[in-house]
Amino acid sequence: MVSPVNQKGANGLIAEYRAALTLAVLLKSNNYTVKTDIADLVKKLGETTKRVANELSVEQVSRAMGQGVAIGEYLCDSLLTLPARIGLELSVEYLRGCTFEVDPVGNKTNSGDPRDLTITAAGFGISHDLPVSIKAYASDVSSLGSKSGRATLSRLFLGKEKVTDAEFTQVFGHDATEYLETLKMFKNSAKKFYASAEAESFLQEYEARKGHRKVNN
Repeated sequence: MVSPVNQKGANGLIAEYRAALTLAVLLKSNNYTVKTDIADLVKKLGETTKRVANELSVEQVSRAMGQGVAIGEYLCDSLLTLPARIGLELSVEYLRGCTFEVDPVGNKTNSGDPRDLTITAAGFGISHDLPVSIKAYASDVSSLGSKSGRATLSRLFLGKEKVTDAEFTQVFGHDATEYLETLKMFKNSAKKFYASAEAESFLQEYEARKGHRKVNN
């Protein structure tokens, strides 16, 4: 059996909708007021899974679903017990009186917006939006080619969108040096791969399915 040619992000979309559904259901089962249409989330999850399923094996789809459930459970537990754990500086008592909306937005945002979900808690005349970025992977191996790790660290600890290698290393020390060296090795390996005969076969198969050769991985 030929394995699917995986496009980065297919499993993440499934996990995103599964997480949204899990969170909405759990909030409602804990007697919180949930404005989100759960039936609509079920529909969107089904449509999304059908649309990207050919990108993943059966096992990977199951894995994505499991990751979505785990993320949804973590978000709900945080809202119910320790909101600050997910960056929401509101008390549990305050949130108990709020109305919640859970909106999976990752596929509707541009490439510069890291949100996958938006949790909105409205109450007492005030609306609080919590953007959530989800990381879900098709296997235990994740791509080092992604810029998100470095960008996230830069935003959190340096307050900047972009930093030089020198700035990055100055803040994070030896770990940053190893990270940058590994990233360089990854990029060089990818460059060599795409110049090989094996890559041409891969790209032909990918183009036959997708209509282009721009592989987002």
